[in-house]
Amino acid sequence: MGVLLKFIRGFTLIELMITIAIMAIIATMAVPSFSNMLERQRLNRDMQSLIAQLSKARSQAVALRRDVTVTLNSQTTDTADTLNWSPSGYNVLKAPNLASVTFNLVGVTNLASDTNFSICNSKISQSSNFTLTRFGTVILTANGVC
Repeated sequence: MGVLLKFIRGFTLIELMITIAIMAIIATMAVPSFSNMLERQRLNRDMQSLIAQLSKARSQAVALRRDVTVTLNSQTTDTADTLNWSPSGYNVLKAPNLASVTFNLVGVTNLASDTNFSICNSKISQSSNFTLTRFGTVILTANGVC
């Protein structure tokens, strides 16, 4: 038994310190890309929540047979006639310069023409874009740079 114990060896303190130092260097390199990934996810989440609010407003307008408005950049409580949306974190609604979008009883917007929406994240300088048609449908477009 004593002969076998001579061949079993653990890690020395220096080996353990070098391993921890290498892991710290790798983690330091990974943190910025992880942070950027989180911001991209927040940007996508805000875009999806705006599209969901617009779709909900259109459906509600048709179902209730009355005008329903989505108020942009508002954090107040939703009502039957008014839904609210606001970006989070570093995200900002860059375009269009509108306070609200209203859907009438047949699901058509009060917009004069198809309107491009752009949500920009200032931390990673990326934007998510989509077009809201005059008839209330959403068309996803290419993401870009702020």
